[in-house]
Amino acid sequence: MVRQVTAWIVAGAFLASLTGAALAQTSGAAPAAPAAPAAPAPAAPATKAPVAKKPAMHSATGTVKSAAADSLMLVGKGNKEMSFVLDKDTKLTKAGKAIEAKDIAEKDSATVSYTEADGKMVAKTVKVSAPKASAKKPAPSS
Repeated sequence: MVRQVTAWIVAGAFLASLTGAALAQTSGAAPAAPAAPAAPAPAAPATKAPVAKKPAMHSATGTVKSAAADSLMLVGKGNKEMSFVLDKDTKLTKAGKAIEAKDIAEKDSATVSYTEADGKMVAKTVKVSAPKASAKKPAPSS
C-alpha cells in the first residue's frame, strides 16, 4: 500500500510538472517574447555601424615630388610614386606647427596618414620635415 501511494504521488508530481511547463510556454512566455526582441533593438545601431564605419587608415613615407592646394605627390621606397588628395579636413604640419600646402617644398620628407575612398588615397594628416642633410657630409679636415 505504501508503494502504491508513493507511485501515485510520483505520478501526480510528474503530471503537475508537465502541466506547469506547458502552461509556462503558452501564457507566461507570451509576455516575455516581446522582451526578447527589445534586447536586439539596441543592437540595431550596431548593424548601421558598417555604414558609418571608419575606413582603414594607412601610412606612407617618402620625398615630396610636388605639392598643390588639392594634391600631394610623394616618391616612396623603390621610387614608387604616390598621389594623395588633400581636402579641407587634411591636417598639414611641419615641425609641429600647422602649415598650408603651399609651404611644402619639393624634396621635403613627408609622412602621410590616409584612407582610400573611391579609388583615391585621401590624406588625413601630412607631417612634413625638411630634407635630410645626410647627402652632404662635412669635408674631413687635414
